[in-house]
Amino acid sequence: SRLSGFESGKWESWLILRHNPNAGIFLGLEYGVTKEQLIDTIYHGDDIRPLLHFIPVHTGELYIIPPCTIHALGAGLCVLEPQLMQPGKKAISLRLHDWNRKYDAHGNLSESGKPRELHLEEALNYIDFDAPKGKELERASRIEPMVNIDRDDFRVVDFLLQPYLKAQVLSGSGTYSEP
Repeated sequence: SRLSGFESGKWESWLILRHNPNAGIFLGLEYGVTKEQLIDTIYHGDDIRPLLHFIPVHTGELYIIPPCTIHALGAGLCVLEPQLMQPGKKAISLRLHDWNRKYDAHGNLSESGKPRELHLEEALNYIDFDAPKGKELERASRIEPMVNIDRDDFRVVDFLLQPYLKAQVLSGSGTYSEP
């Protein structure tokens, strides 16, 4: 299964704005997890979380998620989720699992609602099973911040995403102009 000429995968990122104690993200597979093991777990209706690499997070961290990487937000998180898509193409998301949640017609959680559509076959075809796993993927995905200004009333933190692409987080009050 391949994407059509007007579709593309997407790079995602999660900036952790707030979190409850012990909250985290699921990013990629654990070491040793095979495609067959993942398929077997999904089709038997078993919990896939033990197969995924869990990362406890902290406010202010930024994670970059490459296309074709299994990922999910854990409970108790508030994140900012910038995404990078190819211009002129429709970026797609494929779901393996949706935590058995149900939604009403307005997209709100509801016990009487319906589950979101899953895309098992397509998603399993696109997962990069040869990509880094576990702590290796975690290290490659966490972007270290560079604090440019840190005063009592104002803070500027930069994240270098690519040589010419920067994310900047400003917090506090006052004025700021790019140096």
